[in-house]
Amino acid sequence: MNRAKEAIEGAQFRAKGKWYLAQQVDSFLEELSVYSEEDDREMERLEEEARSLRTEKSRLEEELQKAKSDLELRKGQSEEERQRRVCRELEQERDGLIEDIKALRRFRENFREAVVKDAEEILERLGELTSQKLL
Repeated sequence: MNRAKEAIEGAQFRAKGKWYLAQQVDSFLEELSVYSEEDDREMERLEEEARSLRTEKSRLEEELQKAKSDLELRKGQSEEERQRRVCRELEQERDGLIEDIKALRRFRENFREAVVKDAEEILERLGELTSQKLL
C-alpha cells in the first residue's frame, strides 16, 4: 500500500511544452496499476488472515470457557468425592465403635456371670460351714 503512495510522491515527468511525455505517464500509470493490484491481493490476504484469526480466537474462547466449566465441575466433583471419602471413614469408625461396644457388653455379661458364680460358690462354702466348725 505504501508503494503506490511512494510512486506517486516520487513521480517526475519531463514536460515537452505544456504536455508531459505520454510514454512516461503511461509507464507511471502501469506501475500504479501493478502496485494497486498487488495491494489489493495483499489486502485480501490480510482480510482472510484476519477472518481466520477471528475464527481461531472464537474457537479458543469457547475452548477456554469449556475448560473453565470443566474445572469448576471437577472442583465440585472433588469436593463431593472428599465428602464421600470422609463419610466412608466416619462410617468405618462408627462400625468399629459399635463392635467395641458389643465386645464391652459381652465382657460385662461374662464378668457378671463370673462374679455371680464366685458369689454362689462362696455362699455354698459358707453353708457347708456349721456353726460348730466356726467355734
